[in-house]
Amino acid sequence: MTQWRLFRNAGVLIEHGDTQYLPVFGTFAGVQKTTESEAQAKAYTAYTFSDMRVNVGSLSGPNCTMHFRDDGADVTALDVSLTGSGWFETIASAAVVADSLVNYEIDSTGQMHNDTVTVDAVLITYEHASTESPLLGGASSTTIDVGRYVQFGTNGHFFNASADQQEVIFKRSQALNNLRINCTAAASLTATFQLSKDGAGSSTVTLSVTGTGIQEDTTGSDSYADGDGGAFLWNRSAGTATIAIWQCQMDSAETWLNSISLADNTTTRKYAEFGGEPPTTTADDNWDWRGGSSTAANLQCYVITAGSGTRDCTLRVASTNSTAVSISITTTGFLEDTTGSESIGDTDSVQFTFASTGTAVNLARISIELPWSAAGVAASLPIFQPRMRIVERRF
Repeated sequence: MTQWRLFRNAGVLIEHGDTQYLPVFGTFAGVQKTTESEAQAKAYTAYTFSDMRVNVGSLSGPNCTMHFRDDGADVTALDVSLTGSGWFETIASAAVVADSLVNYEIDSTGQMHNDTVTVDAVLITYEHASTESPLLGGASSTTIDVGRYVQFGTNGHFFNASADQQEVIFKRSQALNNLRINCTAAASLTATFQLSKDGAGSSTVTLSVTGTGIQEDTTGSDSYADGDGGAFLWNRSAGTATIAIWQCQMDSAETWLNSISLADNTTTRKYAEFGGEPPTTTADDNWDWRGGSSTAANLQCYVITAGSGTRDCTLRVASTNSTAVSISITTTGFLEDTTGSESIGDTDSVQFTFASTGTAVNLARISIELPWSAAGVAASLPIFQPRMRIVERRF
């Protein structure tokens, strides 16, 4: 069996009395939904889901429950009771058949006036015996402009007109398929949603989008070689649209790239998670990883402005900046570290950090293979969906 993990985050406010559903993809405010179908991702392969983990930043009032949902029903074996702050988990497992629709829901029954809960992260493991592997995607609540790329991974949300800034660079051969979107708003729309390779839209994995609803391509597949860049690509020639959730699958039993979008300047040291939270000058090491032992390698970043002085982009593990996985920033464009690797423990926090001692350095994207494995060796694949910050306000 090959394992992957979905680790997701968002800064979302949930008001008492609403039923709110949360995608397994998506990393920022607005991805919570009152209509469950807008939060559901499709598991094209039969998986076993297990080891659901939730990190609570704070809780006042009665306990809450985080549910994993399968085709609109709670999977009670995976319920996680939230009774305070810190990590909570269940080691139970549940089988999900092929073509199931999956998402999260938080249950705040019994909460009273001014009671609150802040959930900082949710993680779940899924596995199966074949090579058809991770669910990759993102979620949004905003209108998407014409000609926009969004990076692969499970934390995509930041659409950008530059392919170079959003495309991750594969370090081994992969095949991608099963493209799916849910368009929740459209007006006079003519658009395509497709995979991109080295800046060009795929001719084999593409969707023609002219209205609302779920669309999917279950027959097309596109191959990516070592060194190819890849992303999702939204091309809109007319009208407006909002895509609630998008996804595809990757055909690999080995590894995956985890990325963040930044567009952030700094003249001091900053810390960034695998998701949509803005980088900060204070390292928040508590919540960002608890996904099983692994190895990280092949760090890469895209530099918009190189700055001056001593500049670096570095992996941070267990509250310590790595000396083995780091990039010295000396120029703009794509940079990578293809030689260093770092062991990750089951409860280790994992982040990125970057800095400049002179004029500001500006990074558009940071990516890493986590986990990394030698070619032909199956890895336990934790796929990040970092900080889900849910604030429940009860009245």
